[in-house]
Amino acid sequence: KLIASNQNNNLLFFNKISGDLFNSIPTEETNIKNQFINNLSLNKKNLFFINSYGSLYSINIDKMKIDWFINLNQSSNLNPANIFLGSELVFYEDKILISANDSTYIVDANTGNIIHKFNFFSIVRPIINNDIAFLITENDLLVSINLRSNKILFSRKITNQVAKFLNTKNKNKLDIIHIFLLNNKIFIFLQNSFLLKFDLSGELSDIYKLPSKINSSPIIIDQKILFINKKNSLEIMD
Repeated sequence: KLIASNQNNNLLFFNKISGDLFNSIPTEETNIKNQFINNLSLNKKNLFFINSYGSLYSINIDKMKIDWFINLNQSSNLNPANIFLGSELVFYEDKILISANDSTYIVDANTGNIIHKFNFFSIVRPIINNDIAFLITENDLLVSINLRSNKILFSRKITNQVAKFLNTKNKNKLDIIHIFLLNNKIFIFLQNSFLLKFDLSGELSDIYKLPSKINSSPIIIDQKILFINKKNSLEIMD
């Protein structure tokens, strides 16, 4: 099967050989289209889907039927015109980690029950190393969460660490666009073409200047970072 979602929050199942539509599962529509993009995550038997209305669904892939769903849009204005903001969901073992509006949730993937709720939002797709998740909040905090205990391990102010590393009092807000885990190091990409390197305890160890500004989502292949620059050329970094 090929699985997709459209602008009306319909979940679509296609035959990957013929392109024929197997099934369509409608979910809540929103009257106002925003920048949030429906996103999907798979395990062996279930598809996890969050739509632009703020509802998280668990779909049985074989039966193409809904197992459970919950709404994570905690706004007091729950109507089809309400604008929902969310980050990409991350699935780890039997838990789902996702940010929605002003909160971050750990959700039981089997039942849809909310295991824990944090009062901050991740501006990037979280990354997970073993049982530890790393995310970045709107006020430039690098946060680490233990997904076994559901406890915050640390919260580091990125702007403070950059100012200390550069020996400056300038603590301007950073325009963070991506976070990656490479060789047990955390790399944070900035819009201004700088790259921050942190250890797993959240301490800044180095700052790099990229050869050009990023114009795409970086990908990692064979220990190399690849991205498209502002001139639409492919950049490859070791």
